[in-house]
Amino acid sequence: MENEIDDSLFDDLQQVEIRHGLDQGVNVNVYCKPHFDGFQMFQIRHGLKKGLDVSIYSNTQFDARQMAEIRLGLLENLPVEKYADARYDWIKMKEIRFQLEKEKDNV
Repeated sequence: MENEIDDSLFDDLQQVEIRHGLDQGVNVNVYCKPHFDGFQMFQIRHGLKKGLDVSIYSNTQFDARQMAEIRLGLLENLPVEKYADARYDWIKMKEIRFQLEKEKDNV
């Protein structure tokens, strides 16, 4: 894969995230796309590293902070589909995630 990456398609931060993924053995094919910025790539890479199904947020409709909120919810086994909606900004997503965490703790 490393030899197949056209570095000219990616900025420095994107290249760093791709290299980190290659070094960590994650499937960089999921995020090695010029339409993801480096911060989005970071969130996808960290999800992959934790073995998460990143398909719910590996979409350019979400910015990196929204992706982070979804990733954090997945880590806690929360029903992220309740807030994985690009119409919610990351602050609203965080509020919903915190509420879901409280509900989970009260069960």
